Amino acid sequence: PRSSASSAASIWQTSAISRQNMSRVRGCSDVHDRLSLICFLPLFFLCYYLLPARFRNAFLLAGSHGFCLLAILPGLLAVDVAGEFLTNYSASERESFYFKTDFHWNPRGAFAASADLAAAMQENGLLDGVVLPAAEDFAWQDLDCPYRGDLNRRFSYLFSMQEEIPYYSIRETSELQYYDAKDVEVPRESIWARGLQSGEEMQYNLLSTENLGFYRICNPNARSARRVLILKDSMEDPMTDYWAELFSEIIVIDPRSYLREESLPELVAEYDIDMALFLYHQNNLSEELIDFLNRGE
Repeated sequence: PRSSASSAASIWQTSAISRQNMSRVRGCSDVHDRLSLICFLPLFFLCYYLLPARFRNAFLLAGSHGFCLLAILPGLLAVDVAGEFLTNYSASERESFYFKTDFHWNPRGAFAASADLAAAMQENGLLDGVVLPAAEDFAWQDLDCPYRGDLNRRFSYLFSMQEEIPYYSIRETSELQYYDAKDVEVPRESIWARGLQSGEEMQYNLLSTENLGFYRICNPNARSARRVLILKDSMEDPMTDYWAELFSEIIVIDPRSYLREESLPELVAEYDIDMALFLYHQNNLSEELIDFLNRGE
């Protein structure tokens, strides 16, 4: 099960799209027009699976570079994390980025992806003069506990649930402010890592933020003054502490469970957003995401 979960997860990496100065670009109404440009990805990976194993890495790298052609669009930065992982990390390092019996990456993998994305933002002038967070800036621990992985569940728990999980969190959280879907300030524990607080049998969602439709985090001591809106699926969940350390404010939206009335342009105006991140597993551009992007038109 280790090799199966690892290889599948290493293929389906998160792809991120960052839009700068969204509030000044056609009121954000053109965001959905660009989504068609990444609809080729599921077909691309179907072709990957049909290839003999010895050709797959070369095919994946070629497609990763092709994905980055999105960068020719003005105001858009496309970063293919799969390509970054394949280029910068060995097979054994990539294997350590994933759970044994879950298709998601673990916190170590999510941290590596976040760092790669932040480095790409800085290289493209989006984080000039900012000292990016490093691994040693966070508190790390190894959680040795029963883990209920998605893949294990689908195989009726045929495999061991015991797993050592590399877990990171912000060292100093006393100054951070957390807000729920009603924009009411709440304790960090009501949003972050509920499983660690409750002692429940560990699952992916319980390690970080779950698939909350809306929450907001403000950090007065952040490294960057940017206010960032994040559209995400579950792959983003364990990346949140990295973004909360880096940005002065993040508004995190999972369209699958978003219940507020505001459209994307309204949120950009209300919270004075100056950058947006699309953090998605590339076969998960859901109907809920499209509906959210079409609101108000």
